[in-house]
Amino acid sequence: MPAARYSRRAPPGERAHAGSDDDPGILRIDFPGGAGEDSLEPMRWDEWFAKFDENGLAAILQEHKADGEPSTFIKLVSRDNA
Repeated sequence: MPAARYSRRAPPGERAHAGSDDDPGILRIDFPGGAGEDSLEPMRWDEWFAKFDENGLAAILQEHKADGEPSTFIKLVSRDNA
């Protein structure tokens, strides 16, 4: 999957420590105008992907909405369930 194909100019972020101190936080992609704009802590892509790998995650992406517009839908799931 070519990276440029899915470019939406959205930086990585996380909602830090959503639970206990051992909680790695909730990884997100901060799309412009999205719900996480004010509540996400920004992070570098290398940090984001390190947590992504450490937690055994996979990403389910929707390239286009039903109307053909670019989609911002990304769901992070366990690789065991992908």
